[in-house]
Amino acid sequence: MCPAPSHLDTQPAEDAPPPAVYIESDKKCLTCGYELRGLPLGGNCPECGQPTFIPPTIDEPLSLMPRAVICRLKWGCWAAFWYMTLTIVLMLLLWVSTIPKMVILLAMFALTISWQAGVRLAIPALELPQATIRGFTSRSRMRFATHWLQIGWPVASIGAVLNMALPSPSPLADVFVFMIQYGLMAGILGLVLLSIMQGRLAEWSRDDEAQKLLLWVMWFLIPAVWFLSIQSPLTLWTGLCYSASALVVVLYPISLLKLARSVGYCVHHALEHEGQMERQQEKRERFFSGVIDPYIDATSDNEPGE
Repeated sequence: MCPAPSHLDTQPAEDAPPPAVYIESDKKCLTCGYELRGLPLGGNCPECGQPTFIPPTIDEPLSLMPRAVICRLKWGCWAAFWYMTLTIVLMLLLWVSTIPKMVILLAMFALTISWQAGVRLAIPALELPQATIRGFTSRSRMRFATHWLQIGWPVASIGAVLNMALPSPSPLADVFVFMIQYGLMAGILGLVLLSIMQGRLAEWSRDDEAQKLLLWVMWFLIPAVWFLSIQSPLTLWTGLCYSASALVVVLYPISLLKLARSVGYCVHHALEHEGQMERQQEKRERFFSGVIDPYIDATSDNEPGE
């Protein structure tokens, strides 16, 4: 005969953990863009390991940030777009134009030097909680690596200039090839990190299309880096790498243009929000001056004197 259940068996455990809360809406990871729907809230992203729960006050959209911050990011996005567009134009001129190649290479070297300032403008250091979780801070290692890896572009450019300027049987030819190869590899790695940070900015501005395009750019850049590191003689792999580079040439300016427009829209939304807050403040002041203040004055006049 089974024993009757005791009183303790029928009582719920007071120390039992609360039931898990799952993410029921479409929500993407701020770091890698992984879809978090259906995962437990408060856990880590299965793709990159970042936490899935962010306080609402920190996850505020870019349009609610100070207008000076949004304008700074907007001009940085436009600078990155125009730098990338000019680079593509110079590359096309290098292949199909009758302009001397030395002139085009010198122009590309000057452009890569100024690109260093463009990257600092595109991913500035912002002391905001919303910017800190996305790596836009002076203490961010990704931002630091993104800046320094861009030095590979002028190194590769000056290597190409010197390789063309000096006589063909030059004893320094191997050095110039080394500068070109590893400079390009460092610069492309810097572009991979830059596309990741710009994808976070796209998420901040709530532009899902630009975020997806930037993630595609990142994954197309990785084969190019791998190809430069191994110099594989396989024709198929070489074709895939060149195809990936061609897709980057097409997708990257488009994604930067969409991101610049989205951040520009955030400026207009910030202006509308500021106007709305000013109107609310004016209504509040009119209410206090027309209702509350007269009531307080009348109440104080009716009070008996001491």
